[in-house]
Amino acid sequence: MKESVHTLVMILLFLGLFLIAPKVAAYAQQRACCQETLNGDSCVYTEISNCDTSSGKFAVPTTCEETSYCQIGCCVDAQKGICYKNAPQATCENQGGTWRPQSECQVSECTRGCCIVGTESFFVTQTQCRREASNFPNAEISFDETITTEQACIDKSRSQDKGACVIPDGTCQFTTRETCNAQEQEGELGGNVTRTVRVGFHKDTLCSNQELGTECAPQQRTGCFEEDVYWFDSCGNPENIYDANKERAYNGGFVLQQERSCQGGVNDPSCGNCNYAQGTLCKKAPRSITPAFGEYICQSIDCQTTLDDDSSPSSGGTKKNGESWCLYDGDVGQGKDLVGSRHFRNTCINGEEIIEPCRDFREEICVQGVLGQDILGTQESFKARGEYVEAACRDNRWETCQTCNDVKTCGSECDQFSGAEKTACCARKCCENNAQRDCSWLEAGIITTPNTDEDGNAVIPANAGVCVPQVPPGLAFWSGETQQNTNQQSQREGVPSAIQRTPTTNAESACDIGNKECTVTFKKKGAVTRIFAGDDWECVNNCQCITKDWVVAGNNYCKSLGDCGAYYNIAGDITLDGYGNTASEERNFFHGYALTREDIGDFDTLSTISDEDYTKAGFVRRLGVSGAIGFGGLTATTLVAAFAGKQVGGLVATAVTGSVAGGSPAILAPVGGFSALFNPFAGVGLNPIGFIGPAFIAISIASIINAATEQVKEVTYAVQCSAWQAPTGGNKCELCNEGNLPCSEYRCKSLGQLCGLINQGTSEERCVNLNPNDVNSPIISPAPEDLARGLTLREVTEQGNKGYQINERIEPFSPITIGINTNEPAQCKYDTNHSIRFEDMMNRYFGASAFSYNHTTALGITSELVAEDALRITNGGVNTIYIRCQDATGNKNERDYFIKFRVKPGPDLTAPKIERTSIQNGAFIPHGTEEAPLSIYVNEPSLCRWSRADKPYNDLEEEFNCARSSFATSPSLRGLYECQTTLTRLIEDENEFFFKCQDKPSAPEDQRNTNEEAFEFTIIGTLSLTIKEISPSGTLFVNNLTLTVETGGGSGNGQAICGYGGEDTIFESMAPFKNTGQSIHTQTFETLQTGRYAFNVKCRDDAGNEADGQTTVNVRVDLDAPIITGIYLENNKQILHIQTSEDAICEYAATDNFRFGEGTPMIDEGKEHQANWAGEPYTVRCQDVFGNERTIKVQPAQ
Repeated sequence: MKESVHTLVMILLFLGLFLIAPKVAAYAQQRACCQETLNGDSCVYTEISNCDTSSGKFAVPTTCEETSYCQIGCCVDAQKGICYKNAPQATCENQGGTWRPQSECQVSECTRGCCIVGTESFFVTQTQCRREASNFPNAEISFDETITTEQACIDKSRSQDKGACVIPDGTCQFTTRETCNAQEQEGELGGNVTRTVRVGFHKDTLCSNQELGTECAPQQRTGCFEEDVYWFDSCGNPENIYDANKERAYNGGFVLQQERSCQGGVNDPSCGNCNYAQGTLCKKAPRSITPAFGEYICQSIDCQTTLDDDSSPSSGGTKKNGESWCLYDGDVGQGKDLVGSRHFRNTCINGEEIIEPCRDFREEICVQGVLGQDILGTQESFKARGEYVEAACRDNRWETCQTCNDVKTCGSECDQFSGAEKTACCARKCCENNAQRDCSWLEAGIITTPNTDEDGNAVIPANAGVCVPQVPPGLAFWSGETQQNTNQQSQREGVPSAIQRTPTTNAESACDIGNKECTVTFKKKGAVTRIFAGDDWECVNNCQCITKDWVVAGNNYCKSLGDCGAYYNIAGDITLDGYGNTASEERNFFHGYALTREDIGDFDTLSTISDEDYTKAGFVRRLGVSGAIGFGGLTATTLVAAFAGKQVGGLVATAVTGSVAGGSPAILAPVGGFSALFNPFAGVGLNPIGFIGPAFIAISIASIINAATEQVKEVTYAVQCSAWQAPTGGNKCELCNEGNLPCSEYRCKSLGQLCGLINQGTSEERCVNLNPNDVNSPIISPAPEDLARGLTLREVTEQGNKGYQINERIEPFSPITIGINTNEPAQCKYDTNHSIRFEDMMNRYFGASAFSYNHTTALGITSELVAEDALRITNGGVNTIYIRCQDATGNKNERDYFIKFRVKPGPDLTAPKIERTSIQNGAFIPHGTEEAPLSIYVNEPSLCRWSRADKPYNDLEEEFNCARSSFATSPSLRGLYECQTTLTRLIEDENEFFFKCQDKPSAPEDQRNTNEEAFEFTIIGTLSLTIKEISPSGTLFVNNLTLTVETGGGSGNGQAICGYGGEDTIFESMAPFKNTGQSIHTQTFETLQTGRYAFNVKCRDDAGNEADGQTTVNVRVDLDAPIITGIYLENNKQILHIQTSEDAICEYAATDNFRFGEGTPMIDEGKEHQANWAGEPYTVRCQDVFGNERTIKVQPAQ
């Protein structure tokens, strides 16, 4: 029997007292997995508005675990050889790592093995092994991945005896017993040594030991081996540690242990026994030290001398190994960074100073700390000094500085102030929060309407100032024209234009914040006053805006925003074009108010960092009042007053205005009381109170006349803050290429309007003058340092043309390396014929195609140059190549520069060899391909033929088009020669071909060498790739789905890679499915909102076949929690019934704070739910299939 709910149960749901807010599985905004957030974080599941979707970054409405780009796997640092387990893919790749899907790093790059360097061994990856071995270039290195434990690795090194390994031909190698391939049983040295026991391994014996009878002569040179200086024999084997006492070092031809060797110290010219643990390492001796023998000594692993720069207090002097410090281009922080400047991190590693640039455009700053001392503030760190300094490049967090100027409240931190002073206090607290941002609070800054005291005088609020970037960001201050010209020039000369590096901030929008205007009120006094005081206009309100201080203050604020306004570049050149003011345009009225060089400050001061604290007083002493760079040269009162006004160009503040008579007083020129209007009558005495005399009547009449005849006008003046402009011309461009600091487009552009960076994106970036009036061609000179060892040259001039000739004859069949230098970055080509114009030369670049100062190339000396006919053609055996160069503005040499050399004659008996092919042998090709262009690369000039069947060379039906000249190669071909053809009649199956070649194209047939065995080449035709099915489609009543695609055909029975994206998205820009690479591809999407979703899918197989498809899904998501429609008891009040508006699952508990899933389940039948009830209070939670949850509390009626 059912009982009334009013008499048996009190449901406070209806009273609103115990109704618990429903938990709805809905979101105010679609959530997605961001490949990268706007803050730069990777793989974060958040609102989609927080995702950075620029540059093809992904934001997919699903959890990160379900995406392909944020899968958990192994991150491999290829440079360091370190592997990180369970790393998200996007995070790994953003940090420069290589991601692998194996989360536990079971990949080859992460396989550890035993690294043996000399006699030392350690259990690391192969990459780590190579890195460590690079410190000891002459040491023997091996890596054994079959050793899987560290203990076994240690045991291996201990068991490696070293000695002389002698083979029957009398050659010897100093190596380990394990690697010695002895051909006879090991011999023992003794008094009766015979030649029959010389072959084998001889422990602790040098290869030059006379008793071994080898060809190796002792102590021929010195060099680095492991960490010490060693003697080396004539066979290249290390002997004992270098000692100027050669007899003692030789030790009778046996190994001399380190502890018994000579004992020396740093820079000892007579002993090479170094000790890395004590700070010495084998290195080439500097010019100031001459070893007794050889060129190597033990040098300190500390850096004895480092780059010394006045701009960087911690630079210069001796640095300890591992120490790092910052290098700056000038004064740093508080708005003083020079245009074009960059921060650098220098490190001392094994005695070498290494310069590491922070991100350009000052997107990163370099901060420092002193080991063992407290962490320094950012500004303090710029001038840190100490026994051991450590530095790092980190993000420049300047972006939120301007937002602090709009902060109005900050809790109770500034309660001691009120009004404008409290607002300024809060803004300052925000600005100086170094945990969140890198900003400076300039105590003399910009305010809106100033306060006034009870007498009407201006009062500067406490904490008055403005928040600006501590290190202003670098901006792309240049227009696009010059850069475009640079790109076009590069493209005309065959040099691909690199992707431009640009800062994240737009120069125009950054500088516009500094635009300010100020309305000034002028008054011409009444007729009576003008009789005595003149007829001039007098400023009565905002008079600070027509002072020079106002102009200077405006530029100080302007340039603190970035590369804006008037300022210096890194070369010390100043430009004023980025800043202007309308007051200076009224020449007759405000003559001399334009900004001048003297208003900016002294560059010599800006290019150094003083130990003096960055206080206002200290900065004033450095620059003087008129040279206030960081607002330091003007007092707080002057600057606050000078810049009271409203902001234009985006942000609006309250204007400072005043009434003509009796209103608010002006800031710098306050108006006095009534009698002050009558300055000419200041000497007239007043009668006693109560007596109205003639003087008073006259004054009253004059006052009435003045009031009726005075005139007022308002004039609005403005300062314009624009992007800084580089100096005209380009005579300082190549300063960027000098010194040890790397050049960049930003640094280059700051040096002059005509400066441009060439070879962008390469290691040969150069800053050059792109002056259209530059008509001088590059000057070419020899580079003797580029010649192979043993070759020399002499400069010659023939018929007015300059060049050089190699004195020695060149060995046949071996490449020769030659080089030239140019006086400016240039691009050079060469030919075997003279008088060929540069543009008519074939693209045989002398070295790389990049514009550079040094140009080196390798020529293959083959039978073409060795043959007698060729020698006769080249004027009695002398070979000549002719070189011409052009600079970045297109000026080309009109005269040839030549290089001459002679080649020793010699026979060529070896057939050509096909080294590689443009299409991989055994590769798949797309469906429907009937022809395929192919290049093969041969090791010497040849004629090549091909056929579908293996036949003798002359019976092969088809021919390749081959390069026949020995000069028809380039560095990009690695000294090989290209032959081209088109493979025809291709089928959807294996296509087999046979290639053969014949060398010496110009020689008689009987003198050529021909391949007897064919080079077999196969490519495989494929079926078309198809998408067999895409699901789901139609309407779904869930907020998550799995997109499934099935592919068929193609190169591997449907095996392909699939991605998804927008309708016009190309395959390369699509997000890959999380599970792809087979014939079934899946991608899960979660927490979808109600709406229509179109999924565009493209798939591609190994052959390049593509297939695409689309499916559309309508998602209808229930966002409402179940409604409780009924509650009643039955069965003698022992069964509680709950009725819901939709199918749901309900649970109950005697406590309120349980989560769904932790309670006791009710018996659920769709919308009906029941449970045993003992008459005590229950909290009931009901949840629908979408996770929407309703909670009520049920208790007995009182």
